[in-house]
Amino acid sequence: MPSGLSSKGLGNSGNGPGSSEKPKIVDILRLSDLQLIELFRQLKRPEKNPEGGDRRCEERVPFPSPKRLVISIDEPAGEPGIYLVIGRDMSPHGIAFLHGKFAYPETRFTIRLITLDDEAVLVAGRVRRCFHVQGRIHEVGARFDQPIELSDFLPTSRY
Repeated sequence: MPSGLSSKGLGNSGNGPGSSEKPKIVDILRLSDLQLIELFRQLKRPEKNPEGGDRRCEERVPFPSPKRLVISIDEPAGEPGIYLVIGRDMSPHGIAFLHGKFAYPETRFTIRLITLDDEAVLVAGRVRRCFHVQGRIHEVGARFDQPIELSDFLPTSRY
C-alpha cells in the first residue's frame, strides 16, 4: 500500500486498533502481465446491442492497460476480504473488474482508485452483477454510492 494511504475502509486484518501491521492483500487471480493482456484481448467487449441490451446510462471507459486495484469486499461470513483485482473499465457511476472469486450482487465494497496525480481515493459501492469468465476468473460490475469525476482517474483523451 502506498505510504500516506489510510487503510480506513480497507480493513486491518483483525490486528486491532492502532496496529501498525498493514492489511494483507490477497491476489487470487495471480496473472502475469502477459496473461492479462491476452485475457483482455479475448474479453474485448462487442459493440453495443442495437436492441438496447445494455442497461447502462453512460458508456464505460476502458483503462489504458490492465489496472491492478485494491478492494475491500464484505464477506458473507465476517470481516471484509482485501483483494487485488484487475480494473477493466469505469464510468462516473461504476466500474467493472476481474476478481478471483464470485461476488454476490448487493455486496458492499470499498475500492482504492488512483488519480492521475497519483493520489489514492477510496470509493464505496455495491456489486450489481458477477459472472464466471473462465477458470477462477469472474467479472464483477459494480455501482459507486456517489459519482466520481472520471477525468480525475483517466486521461480525457480516452473518452
